[in-house]
Amino acid sequence: MENRNGQVRKGTSVSWARHLRWFGVFAHLLFVSSSHAALAQSLGEIQAEVRRVTSSWPQGRPPADPAQLHSAIQALGKAALSFIALADRAAQAGSESKERATLLEAYRTVSQPLEAVYEQTGGQLERLVQKVIAEDGDLEALYESPEYRQGQALGAEALYYLNWVRFYGARLHEGAQRKALLEKAASGFGSFLGGEQKTDLQRESLLGRGLCALELGDFDAAMDDLQAVADDPQNPAERRTKARLALLDGLVRNGRYADAVKVSAPLADSGDPRALFLRARALLELARKASANDAERQRKEALALLERVRRAGGAWEDRAQQLLLAFADDPAALARDATSPHARLELAKLALQKKQFSEAVRVLEELGKSGGALPASIEAERNYLLGIALFQLGSWEAAARTLEQAVELRASEDAAEAAYLRFKAREKLASEKPELADDPAYEAAIRSYVERFPQHRFAYEAFFRLGELLQRRQRCEEALPFFAKVTGDAEFSLRARFAALQCRVSLLGTRVRPDDATLSTLGQEIRELVQALSEAEQRRLVDRTSLANMRGKLAVLQAAWQSWQPTPDWASVAQSLEGFEQRYPQLPELFAPAARLRLLALAELGQFARAEQEAAERAAALAQAYDAKEVEALAVRFIRAGTARRNQGEAGADVAAQRVALQLYQGLAAAGKLGESSELALARLYETTGNLERAEELYRKALTEKPNSLPLLRQLARLLEARGQTREALELWRRYAEAARPGDGPWYEGQYQLARLDKELGSPRAACQRLQNMKSAMPGLSDRELRSRLEQLYNEVCR
Repeated sequence: MENRNGQVRKGTSVSWARHLRWFGVFAHLLFVSSSHAALAQSLGEIQAEVRRVTSSWPQGRPPADPAQLHSAIQALGKAALSFIALADRAAQAGSESKERATLLEAYRTVSQPLEAVYEQTGGQLERLVQKVIAEDGDLEALYESPEYRQGQALGAEALYYLNWVRFYGARLHEGAQRKALLEKAASGFGSFLGGEQKTDLQRESLLGRGLCALELGDFDAAMDDLQAVADDPQNPAERRTKARLALLDGLVRNGRYADAVKVSAPLADSGDPRALFLRARALLELARKASANDAERQRKEALALLERVRRAGGAWEDRAQQLLLAFADDPAALARDATSPHARLELAKLALQKKQFSEAVRVLEELGKSGGALPASIEAERNYLLGIALFQLGSWEAAARTLEQAVELRASEDAAEAAYLRFKAREKLASEKPELADDPAYEAAIRSYVERFPQHRFAYEAFFRLGELLQRRQRCEEALPFFAKVTGDAEFSLRARFAALQCRVSLLGTRVRPDDATLSTLGQEIRELVQALSEAEQRRLVDRTSLANMRGKLAVLQAAWQSWQPTPDWASVAQSLEGFEQRYPQLPELFAPAARLRLLALAELGQFARAEQEAAERAAALAQAYDAKEVEALAVRFIRAGTARRNQGEAGADVAAQRVALQLYQGLAAAGKLGESSELALARLYETTGNLERAEELYRKALTEKPNSLPLLRQLARLLEARGQTREALELWRRYAEAARPGDGPWYEGQYQLARLDKELGSPRAACQRLQNMKSAMPGLSDRELRSRLEQLYNEVCR
């Protein structure tokens, strides 16, 4: 066998070179005919073809019969060409890495039987030679014998295919195995290059040897062989193109970018993405050191080439992106040289990857103003990328508006991402400006996201926020289904469990004690949450802020549950909620429930002075959080508790409790939630707690609006009499009697009070006359207590 310098190596392989002229013609014809044969299109077809050939081999070894062996080589050669075609298609698509496992299996399927054939033919020839040597025979005669020549031809035929299989197989391996395969392939290609007459097989083998040298890092040798193939007009166009492509690859690998640009000029017209990619890389490398004008021209051409590479699809799109990323130190500047909208989008993506968000915004906004309507897909992606950049810059409102447009235009996967970011932008706005938490645009962003993309990986966040929003609006029945959908994230799931329990407790109300079964269920849920919270803290599943929030919510839930027990532990309720507002300032929505429960506990504990201070601080919040009846019920609870303690001998307890009730009513008044009866109750509380002036003011104010209100007239008359304003009180009782219907209870009451005050003012005769005028109406009076008072007064002024 000859080496690269034409020297002949010793051994049996020398005989290959002696007979290459005859086999060269044979192999060339074989190659041409095989190229027109139908080739297997998949790994499965290749495996089936090889199994068909090898299934009949005795003990798995190639047949010894030359005719059978020749037939097997031809069939295996066809399988080898199919493997090579698969590898070439993968290279053309840029998907060699993705398809490596399939290609590697195809290589093993083909190479193993071919290696076995080659080893067998070489072994047979070696045995013939050794036999002649042992017999001291004529080797030259052996070399010319039909038997030897036939064996040599079969070996060469197998080696022809095996060379290319080894070369393509080497590209699927690494390290020493790769190098060994390349060296074997290079040696095999070299064995066909002896002799003076150049056959097509030799020209093809020269290409193979050059490709191997390139992969082995022997750049100069590779360039010599590949250039020779590229310049030889007797080579078919496909082979010359393959050589030029390899030349281009070698030049780029070795930093000879100017030569690479020259070599790639004719290849660029072919549209082969490999040539376009390598030329683009060479141009971008040259642009780094070129003058401003040359650099601009080179970048523009490179960007146009990469756009063509991208359009090849598959892995080429990623490769084009990676090349841009490698050279785009300033994507915005590079974008100015781009003429393709898609290239500008790719450069905007690079700017985003480099965290150059302001530059990305400029590129994308300029693209939107470039003139003419962009295709819908380009405009959608522009809005999407622009939304991302604005989001990263903290321009939440602009990001939300831009992403809204992207949601409507983009394909489902990207639309989901755009919808998520739109929701997050609105969420950021709401966190910075609490008044925007109820902004319809925020709710619309949440609902649009969860309705269109409920399976998105971050949908649980939006489900939670929507439940939270509805809970804040006291629409717990609507909120609960959304909390139930919060899964997949430990922190959010735990928060949703807390919020759902809060909602269920809220739906129970505060006026009626839940039944025992409901209380038992709530108690179990609370205990499970306590355990879950402890585990979350130990495993650090949630951050400190969330832990604190959940502890605050848990304290309120436990206090509410305790307040519903048959015999509540009011001391523990008061203690657990002591200083709640200071401990959990981040939970203002729970201040009112905590205050209400504290006040309930203080009422039952009889700690009215402390409760008065509490009520003064929290009355406004209670009035905002609860309806008037709820707050009044709490006030009445204090009044009753105070009365009960006074009756038990605790002096002043009733007045102290009434002062707490007064604070609660004042909160309702400030919130504009007092009805007529409530205003009257407030005036009475002013009266019973000693603020007569304020009580009178309220009575008079109420009377201006309802001058004939019997309860108001009665209360103000009594108050004025108590303050010594008897004549004005008399006038109010007159109005009272006139407003009442004759014969009704209030009419009798009015007549009695008028007669009584006549007597007090020194007119017993007038009092007697009034009572005598009532005699005819007395049978209609059913109130025994009032009848008794009237009779007693009659006896005093008329006898």
